[in-house]
Amino acid sequence: MAGSQGMPKQAMFKTQAEAEAAAEGFGCNGAHQMGEMWMVCDKHSDADHQGAH
Repeated sequence: MAGSQGMPKQAMFKTQAEAEAAAEGFGCNGAHQMGEMWMVCDKHSDADHQGAH
């Protein structure tokens, strides 16, 4: 779950476009809304499976 510098990957974003762009790094596509934020992957279960939490 660590990024290239050993830091956790960001999975939550302010815009849908940002989350969709980051989804590839999690091995998924798209984004879904969680409250006022957007999370990577079309489905929350896909994001959880890819270590986005």
